[in-house]
Amino acid sequence: MTDNFKTIQEMKNGNKEIIVDSIVSSSPILVMNAILFGTRDRITDSRFVKGLTRAEDSIDVLFGVPVSSVATASLHLLGQKNYNGEDKQIQAFINSRLGF
Repeated sequence: MTDNFKTIQEMKNGNKEIIVDSIVSSSPILVMNAILFGTRDRITDSRFVKGLTRAEDSIDVLFGVPVSSVATASLHLLGQKNYNGEDKQIQAFINSRLGF
């Protein structure tokens, strides 16, 4: 198994420390997984929220999905930043509650 796979498994298993550390990773796949699992686990500590805010500026795209859009939806779902925009993709993420 790769290190990334092991890290993602730890996030999936609810390891908050790994999730918070991964939100500021240089690896887009780790950042995306941290966003999804951090939102699932309702993590709102300051380091995680700062990482989400940073991810809103990301230019990375995974499977056709901008990391920045998922970060924006997460911030909204966690009650950290209200989203009232018209981006259909972000609205869909919010409506799904990022429940993938």
